[in-house]
Amino acid sequence: MAHFTVHQQPKIQIFGVFHFICRGDPGAKHGVGIQGLAQAPVFDAAHQLRVALEVARGVLTTTEIHPERMRSALEPAMLATDLAEHLVRKHNVPFRETHHVAGAAVRLAEKENTSLAGLSKAQLATLHPAFENDSDADVAALWDFDRSAESRDAQGGTSIRAQKEQVAALSAWLARTENDGPSQDAVALVTEP
Repeated sequence: MAHFTVHQQPKIQIFGVFHFICRGDPGAKHGVGIQGLAQAPVFDAAHQLRVALEVARGVLTTTEIHPERMRSALEPAMLATDLAEHLVRKHNVPFRETHHVAGAAVRLAEKENTSLAGLSKAQLATLHPAFENDSDADVAALWDFDRSAESRDAQGGTSIRAQKEQVAALSAWLARTENDGPSQDAVALVTEP
């Protein structure tokens, strides 16, 4: 039998309740329904969901997006993984090695009192010889945030195409939920105090 810590128990109870709600009544065929579950975890899960939804509503209704402030907060250290991925993709260096190179580049930039983008190709080449084969333009492209975002084009990624795909999927889900959503009793359970 599994043993759970005090901190894990509520999460497990909430998961069990949501599994029950989403999958239906697994015990119905055995004559044991929701009555077989302790009521306290059910009500606790509903309360936790109510609190989480209130927080989410507050966050979403008061969020203001300032793209120019967001862009000004970007710094090259955020692209250290891109440095590692560059060595993997362009030079076939194993990632188990390149992530150490990226860490060394961050340390070198700190030591030189500069940013990652301030490191020269020659300085990067001291960390790994593959950089000697890069052009100055290749190295400069590493610090392009738009290029970095667009390079992550998988489902759920940061590219414009992937973002549009995610927005379309969410919009379709919201439309389905609005038409075939939960009963008013279920909504009341988690939204009314």
